[in-house]
Amino acid sequence: MSIKTLEKIDKLIEKFADPAFPEDLETIREWRDKVNMAILKKDLLKHEAIQMIIDYAKEELEDISFLLQTASSDKLPDNQRDKLLYRKAMWRWFVGIFKNPDEEIAEIEAKVDSEEAELEK
Repeated sequence: MSIKTLEKIDKLIEKFADPAFPEDLETIREWRDKVNMAILKKDLLKHEAIQMIIDYAKEELEDISFLLQTASSDKLPDNQRDKLLYRKAMWRWFVGIFKNPDEEIAEIEAKVDSEEAELEK
């Protein structure tokens, strides 16, 4: 799916190579970059080491959430709570990087198909 999407994007780039539409061309190039990133994410997810890091991050998120929900302010001072919230945000960001690369590709492919259909009118 992803190679086909890249081919469609390249065809759109050829059609929008006209300098009269620089914003459209830039948008299509951004789509290509996003598809390339999604492909990279899919490839990274195949590596066992990346899976181990993601699993570790998910465990950390669970532990941090548990601590934040159960620890009283006597046992967990505000500065510690702030550090935990920061770590939680960091791990969420990291895990979020690898969420649903196939959906990202499908979403962009739908935009490309819509743009192609618009051009054919």
